[in-house]
Amino acid sequence: MELKVNKMDMEVVMSVGAIKRIGHRWCDLTSFIVNEIQEDNDMGFCSLENYRKGAECFEDGSVLYGLDEDEIWNKLFEITGYAD
Repeated sequence: MELKVNKMDMEVVMSVGAIKRIGHRWCDLTSFIVNEIQEDNDMGFCSLENYRKGAECFEDGSVLYGLDEDEIWNKLFEITGYAD
């Protein structure tokens, strides 16, 4: 079984297995974040493209920091382009 999505004249096909893997990765990430929030840790997020720049991403302001629970979730959603 395949899921087909047509977006901007580009067809993307994802298998059910790929969709499940993405779902598991998202669950792992959110579980990690919840754990860090419970430990009262701050978090920083940046895109993979900026992360690949190395230390430069910390110097040019590409890393967005969250210092409390709401800010952490907002920064994650901002980096991922997710709007809730």
